[in-house]
Amino acid sequence: MENLEAGRWSRIKRLISSLKVEPYMFLLMFSYSIKAVTVQELYQDKTCLFELKMSKHFCLGLQNKLYKSSSIKMKILKLSSDYSLYQTLIHFTPSAILSLYSGIWCTRYTHAYKTLLMISAIGFCIETAVLIYYAIYFDSTHPLMTLTAFFSGGLCGGMLTAVSVVYSFVSQDCDEDMRVVRFALLEFSYYIGK
Repeated sequence: MENLEAGRWSRIKRLISSLKVEPYMFLLMFSYSIKAVTVQELYQDKTCLFELKMSKHFCLGLQNKLYKSSSIKMKILKLSSDYSLYQTLIHFTPSAILSLYSGIWCTRYTHAYKTLLMISAIGFCIETAVLIYYAIYFDSTHPLMTLTAFFSGGLCGGMLTAVSVVYSFVSQDCDEDMRVVRFALLEFSYYIGK
């Protein structure tokens, strides 16, 4: 009985010590989800003020129920969703191209995983810093300028490269008996972060 419990504890210890990219995946998805909401609000506010030339009072009350069916509000939501589409294209087009080569690079070079994950994280940090700058200097930037923040994330690999590298790493890093558990934990950290 003690031998069986000692075996379980050693297996749990081995599993915990093998977790390397799961916390990275959780933090990546968590930060990406938080940023998505605030960026959408930033697009709406900037569109209201700069493109439609509405008053600050109107733009601040945009979430109010009085403006629920307003044609101006619908126009603002349409334009901000257009900006979200442009953001996705800017971010994911270079990222998709880079992710095609990242798998090949990872199989040839041992430390490519760490390098690609660090480059993706640096790209996301630059992206976030630029977005913070545009939020602080809100009145001096047009909504189109906000889209420039997403070039750094895309050019540094972005979400696609980070996710493909993480999944490649887990498949090559773990033993066969732990592979199912590691992928389950990776999926868990992916979806709980979202």
